[in-house]
Amino acid sequence: MWKGLTLLEVGHVGAAQEAFQRAQALDPLSGILFGWVGAAELVRGDLAQARTHLERAHTLGWRGPASLWLLKLAQAEGDADRIQAQFAAWLRDDGRIGAPQREVHEAVAAAVTDPGQREAARQTMAQAVAQWPDYDWTALLLVLGLTDEAIAEAARPKPASGQILLMMVWSPADRALREHPGFLALGNAAGYNAACNVHLR
Repeated sequence: MWKGLTLLEVGHVGAAQEAFQRAQALDPLSGILFGWVGAAELVRGDLAQARTHLERAHTLGWRGPASLWLLKLAQAEGDADRIQAQFAAWLRDDGRIGAPQREVHEAVAAAVTDPGQREAARQTMAQAVAQWPDYDWTALLLVLGLTDEAIAEAARPKPASGQILLMMVWSPADRALREHPGFLALGNAAGYNAACNVHLR
């Protein structure tokens, strides 16, 4: 699994998927392994299989991360009702989101599917970053489509957060981030070239 995570982080998605599948064969009741198999399938565009494996991962206890990946899947499909439902599920399931930060997520929820709410969300997020500078807001900024702010937040010095940014940004929903001029600098700051032979799509 760790080999797969390292490969996924640098964008070698096919090899990562093979590693995850091998791990799952060795431990077929592990929720996290179902989840990473589903994540790799999502990145590769196999949305139906990704949904099956991510929902199985959620059932087996990998709830918060699976819910965030399922949110990215809903965004890739473009179904506004499903996006809102999955956004709510992410907030319910992800224990990494503290109570004060959850209120911020709830305050900007409408902007996830309504571009007309995005400017108000941008202002709310700027206030949140200033108020809770130790929290990593990158995932929420990406979900909101605030790409410039997500790049700046990812690069902002802060304590280790447990976010898995460079594993998640290969999803179809995050194409704008990958195509942002500041994206390669994120990978370089992590100690490697973020391009890593990935075909941006």
